[in-house]
Amino acid sequence: MFGYAIHNNGGQVIKQLQPSYTANYLLVAGGGSGNGGGGGAGGVVTNTNLTLHSGGPAYSLVVGAGSASTSANGENTEVIRGSTGGGQQIVLATGGGRAYQVGGSGGGAWEPTSSGGAGTSGQGNRGGNAGGSVGDYGAGGGGGGKGAAGTNGSGKTPGAGGNGSASSYSGTSVTYAGGGGGGSPDGRFQRSASGGNGGGGNSSFNSAGNGGTNLGGGGGTGYPPNGKSGSGGSGIVILQIPTVSYSGAVTGSPNVSTSGTLTIVKYTGSGTYSP
Repeated sequence: MFGYAIHNNGGQVIKQLQPSYTANYLLVAGGGSGNGGGGGAGGVVTNTNLTLHSGGPAYSLVVGAGSASTSANGENTEVIRGSTGGGQQIVLATGGGRAYQVGGSGGGAWEPTSSGGAGTSGQGNRGGNAGGSVGDYGAGGGGGGKGAAGTNGSGKTPGAGGNGSASSYSGTSVTYAGGGGGGSPDGRFQRSASGGNGGGGNSSFNSAGNGGTNLGGGGGTGYPPNGKSGSGGSGIVILQIPTVSYSGAVTGSPNVSTSGTLTIVKYTGSGTYSP
């Protein structure tokens, strides 16, 4: 395959034919934090048609952090052709929603009769609704996961986080993007809820589990007045590049391995790849 690179030579634009090749990619965004409702998992995007041009601009791989604050969603994960300051965004996975909020997967709700946040189409699922009735304490809904919506709270029983989704892009099967468990209603009903498979944080009355690192899991939650809030887990970028085309020009210290005819480049923090 061939593509074109555009160069400016002293004001003269030169269009130069370059060889190109196709890579596969997996992007997982940072998970949202829990706060009464479970945190939503980071969005997940996979594809098999990222065209890379040999000798062309570097690609910036931006790995989203999980939310460590109840006032912020998880961060997006992106692939950008060129620099992060002015390059062309190629693909984006949306950060997970904190409790109540829209995100890659939505955060769960806690106030009685309130609804969980929506997920981003193709990237995740909604957070669970709160249980309980008006004037009473609710039971939190679980955060949404890539594979399933968060479970609704029911009466005084909090909902589990939605399960994530398995991928073999790393060379082995790994489950990413589970939602955080929903929160306990109050001190009379000290209940717990599990996070979803794929790094979702567990929840109990006095503690809150964090989302799984580099899995994009949503944070769990304790009883909100106790100030217990689980952080979302960070995301990841994985590239599968034909070994015959792999340039080896990387920054950010990714893990590099091979599987069959592919070189697998796994970024657990931000970096670049130059084709």
